[in-house]
Amino acid sequence: MRHKEIKKIFWLSAVIINSAFLVWANQENADSLFLRANLYYEQQNYDEAIRIYERILAQGLESGNLYYNLGNCYAKKRMWGKAILNYEKAKQLIPNDKDLDYNYRYVLSFVEGNLPKVSGNIVTRLIEAVNERFSIDTLSILISILFIIFLTLVVCFRFNTSLRVYIGFIITFTLLLEVICLLALLNSKRSINQQAVVIVEKTSARFEPIVSATEYFALYEGMKVKIIDKKDNWVKIRRQDNKTGWVQTKTLEIF
Repeated sequence: MRHKEIKKIFWLSAVIINSAFLVWANQENADSLFLRANLYYEQQNYDEAIRIYERILAQGLESGNLYYNLGNCYAKKRMWGKAILNYEKAKQLIPNDKDLDYNYRYVLSFVEGNLPKVSGNIVTRLIEAVNERFSIDTLSILISILFIIFLTLVVCFRFNTSLRVYIGFIITFTLLLEVICLLALLNSKRSINQQAVVIVEKTSARFEPIVSATEYFALYEGMKVKIIDKKDNWVKIRRQDNKTGWVQTKTLEIF
């Protein structure tokens, strides 16, 4: 019996060690690939750099810097749609990176027919501002911290009668921040797989999801749209000016 237990422990240890080695080897491979791709970028060999960056992503590995570098490669090739797409993915992971923000705005200036976003009410604008500044992971941590602060303040409010007015004000402010962060987190999660970028030079949005339907408006490479419905090989999108229409799925890439 003891022999069987020792054998099980041995094989379990072997599996754990082998798995750890594979993870380490894969990370080593990804790091070396990333450095090689960076070298190709410095040599202005953007096609080869893109190929290697995409190879890293195909391994299931991603990072803000990886998407940022990939976006830069596409920007150098003046492929505005792919550049914007990867910058958007990078913003989800490193939303406060100044270089990313600068390059993103620079590429946007080349997008033909780009439209100003229609402003919503003050709450909507506030939530969007929070989403632009914080990633989903950061928002989750922030919500947990605010909740702990809220509980601590409630206890202080219960036992400290002399400072109740001030503590009550802070509790209200903390609760307001908590609600805003919760709404921003829900908005971020709801937006996953509902936003897309036009990756072809030009496409037509139609009133119905058929090729023969009447064209409603044009979309140009690099434009961001929101997906609101799907049907076969078509998606219904909402443009930034709130116009909606049907376009073929192959003309967009979702992020």
